[in-house]
Amino acid sequence: MTTTFLGTLMAVSSNSWILCWIGLEINLMSFIPLILSDLNFKSTETAIKYFLTQAVASVILITAASFTALQMKNYYLESMNFFLFLALSIKAGLAPFHIWFPQVTEFISWFKCFIIFTWQKIAPFMLIINFNISVFTYFIIIMSATAGAVGGLNQMSSKILLTYSSISHSAWMLMLASLSLKFWTFYFLIYFFVLSPIIFAMNFLNFKKIKEINSSKINLKTKLMLSTLIMSLGGLPPFLGFLSKLIALTVAVKTFPMVIMITLVASSLVSLYFYTKMFFNSLTASLPEKKISSSEKKINKFIIFSLAGNLILSNLVLLI
Repeated sequence: MTTTFLGTLMAVSSNSWILCWIGLEINLMSFIPLILSDLNFKSTETAIKYFLTQAVASVILITAASFTALQMKNYYLESMNFFLFLALSIKAGLAPFHIWFPQVTEFISWFKCFIIFTWQKIAPFMLIINFNISVFTYFIIIMSATAGAVGGLNQMSSKILLTYSSISHSAWMLMLASLSLKFWTFYFLIYFFVLSPIIFAMNFLNFKKIKEINSSKINLKTKLMLSTLIMSLGGLPPFLGFLSKLIALTVAVKTFPMVIMITLVASSLVSLYFYTKMFFNSLTASLPEKKISSSEKKINKFIIFSLAGNLILSNLVLLI
């Protein structure tokens, strides 16, 4: 795990594309054993899928970096920048290069999903900050927002649902990364803060399928608080997730075309729809009230703390 962090730090702190590539490779080779540590029949297949995808991206990156190092003519440098951006987009799981993403997250633990959703995106996005805004940037943003929204519809797996949510959020992150490191960091930290209690609760309650959330095995109050957290992730006001998207739109509206803004807002509305659909049946069904267990009391305290943080931080940021 430490090597994974060191690989990322090396990639983002290097001033050479070759060193960045080495850092990304260290990160990759240290994350593969984490996937294999699940010790199930799918872990080997999942590790191979993750490795092959990242290896293809690495080959594209090192090839483009090598040509860039030769300091060729401007025309060729622009072409190499395109391939560098392409490689980083594949590594970050941006659409339309996201096919591997849900296939990997479906068969790994919640903790490893959280790492892919958050830490594994840091290096690619911080390297993307070095590129100028282009038509390809617009294309990736629109595709990621659309794929994240449409892909989440009618999903039965809670891991895949949050995977497509991550792809949708990546569209927002890419837009902000194209503007400045400060805006991207702000959005990423809020995403990290909102997502972490959701992953913790899903892991603690052992939710794998959406229908398990609608079952009566957990108390209605726990469901209500968990659904509120997920709504915050989708961008429901007045929570922190909404604030991050509002600020993102405010800072980007002067730089990006209106079609980008409309696509991002529409994808967020679709995401809110399937989040609402996910919890609607369980919150409205007249099931017998289940007594809160001692384990649920512990997770409830954590969720309440997270919800309070959502509301307090959103108001503090507005005041600032």
